[in-house]
Amino acid sequence: MTFDGEDLLDSVEAMIKGGISAKLTAIEAEKIAKGKGVSGGLPVPEASAYTRQTWSNNILNHSPAIFYGIENVQAEGVGPATMEKFTVFVEVVMVDSGMDTDTSSRIMRYSRALKEIFQEGFAEVAETGRIKIETVRPVSFKLDQDSSEEIKVGGVSLTVALA
Repeated sequence: MTFDGEDLLDSVEAMIKGGISAKLTAIEAEKIAKGKGVSGGLPVPEASAYTRQTWSNNILNHSPAIFYGIENVQAEGVGPATMEKFTVFVEVVMVDSGMDTDTSSRIMRYSRALKEIFQEGFAEVAETGRIKIETVRPVSFKLDQDSSEEIKVGGVSLTVALA
């Protein structure tokens, strides 16, 4: 049976949904022990807060939301020995009204949770070959010039080779 890009994204979503609650709880407990807890904790993204591949303004109805998909595919090799190398993005998207001073900490903690989920999860996915996980630099942007709300994004980039 062939494991392809669609299967890869299914695995990514399943790993996040299966592990995000426990990871966020553990990370926040660790930070609280250091005296660095964030007000309101780290909410787990709702089931409807996951968006695959195509940006939609509906993402902004959830905070946090998870936006993920395939960014790039490269083929390496010749004929039947061709391997595909997928670059997958997984981003946590938060709407910041400017009233929450903990948003940057939250983004870094969600990014860390994603990184740890994939470090553990891909070790168990036998169909995948080599994997590289990089934390993405957090970014901020405004959708409207006249708005005080900023969109904050952080996450990971995965490079996965499938034979």
